[in-house]
Amino acid sequence: IRSYINMTKRFYNYLLHFGMVNCNPFLEVEKLRMIEVRKNVKNREIKFDESIPKEMENLVKEFFKENSIHHTRRQVFLHHISKYFQFLKENNLTVEEFGIIEVAAYKKWLKNIKIKDGRKYSDITIGNILKNTKRFCRFLTDKKIIQANPFAEILKKKRNRGITKKWISLLEDFI
Repeated sequence: IRSYINMTKRFYNYLLHFGMVNCNPFLEVEKLRMIEVRKNVKNREIKFDESIPKEMENLVKEFFKENSIHHTRRQVFLHHISKYFQFLKENNLTVEEFGIIEVAAYKKWLKNIKIKDGRKYSDITIGNILKNTKRFCRFLTDKKIIQANPFAEILKKKRNRGITKKWISLLEDFI
């Protein structure tokens, strides 16, 4: 059916080019279908992982609204935050107990965790997970749920990267 619609759309474009018809009705149908698809994607319910506590789900939704996280990035962000909560659960920690030393342990944990096919996360993926977790912890700090963002001092911008890498490696050796 899809190929038939595309063939008919091209045929109407041909007729339109030679002035035999005034418009291509198949283009309008396609535009309406794409608008409907976009509406469905934007209004799609957020699927929370079981590792994210129920009391945090509303905070995550509020975070999405306040930070205008695009609907296409929400699932990736949720995956990254779920890793944070999974680490907290495995180590019997609360959000308030998570500190600088735990950040180093968290990074080490992310390096050793296995994903599909027995592979491990790449350094870039680990960096993205840490960046999104830092962003979420900044939100928790703004909402007065935690006193300070444990990621604030460790994950600096690129200009301080040399110092922070040494700091993290010292902490990892400590653990």
